[in-house]
Amino acid sequence: MTLELNVTANYLLADGDGEDFPRSGLTTSIVLTSSANAVVAKRGSEAYDVSKAALSHLVRELAISLAPKVRVNGISPRP
Repeated sequence: MTLELNVTANYLLADGDGEDFPRSGLTTSIVLTSSANAVVAKRGSEAYDVSKAALSHLVRELAISLAPKVRVNGISPRP
């Protein structure tokens, strides 16, 4: 469930938008929200931490595959 929400849902959103915007001639940005937990492990939050690490890598992959019409960035807020 955690991977579906944090990774798969963001991928499907970005993939759909990534196809639609270039066809319309628009240049756009997609910003996905990761977490500081993607790089700093914490006890008891393995599923969340791994899903956010996967999301951070997904941001890099999408940035390459959707360029140059779609800019993809990730933010990692800290509490």
